[in-house]
Amino acid sequence: MDDRILTQSFDLRARDTDVNGRLKISSAQLMMQEIAEDHSALLGYSRAALAGQDLVWLLSRSRLEFTRLPQFCERLTLSTWPLRSARSIYPRCYSFAVNGQTVGHAVTQWLLVRPTTRAMVDGAAAGIVLPDASGLPQPLKNPARIRPQGEPNEVFSRRVCFSDLDVNGHVNNARYAEWLLDAVDPRRFAGRAVKALQVNYLHEMLPGETVALSRYDSENGWALLGEWEGKLLFEASVELAPEAD
Repeated sequence: MDDRILTQSFDLRARDTDVNGRLKISSAQLMMQEIAEDHSALLGYSRAALAGQDLVWLLSRSRLEFTRLPQFCERLTLSTWPLRSARSIYPRCYSFAVNGQTVGHAVTQWLLVRPTTRAMVDGAAAGIVLPDASGLPQPLKNPARIRPQGEPNEVFSRRVCFSDLDVNGHVNNARYAEWLLDAVDPRRFAGRAVKALQVNYLHEMLPGETVALSRYDSENGWALLGEWEGKLLFEASVELAPEAD
């Protein structure tokens, strides 16, 4: 058995799907987060083991692309594998499949951080050695910066609330996708599904912060930037699939 790859299956329930019965991107991101943590534990680097070294994995960037979104009651098979680290950035890839057919991929970039100081750590220096990634595929390019042009189509704000927070004390990565998709009129999704979504997590969003949000529309999607006290906290974008005939 190749311990470089971990595969898990999920029966999609109502809590995992949206009003159209499709997999919610935030649910996909939570599944990705949990399978990555499970894989890290199997490789000897559980949350508890890392905490003993004053270390934690933090997500830096995430991109997902789907040819179709899995549906309510379908069984989703999710696989993950790490790639070779570079400059203290740890890429991890994912594939989504239904009935043996691949329907999507994702790539994430992770950082090792000391939660007491929020300083990045070189994993090799801390004894974190992941399996040799030779021969493992990278189905998507590494996420790039998101730089919308022109003036925003809408500027508004949103306060970080209790339900946004996770065990690390900041806004959970999946909530960013929800903020992004909540930034437009729901009617924009009529007959259309998410084709691609990306979030770059630049700084933590913390309880009590009121984040200034700027939305930039395009023909097939939009970008959303979040700032607090002049500091860019995140940048995100979504692309919708063409309308079905």
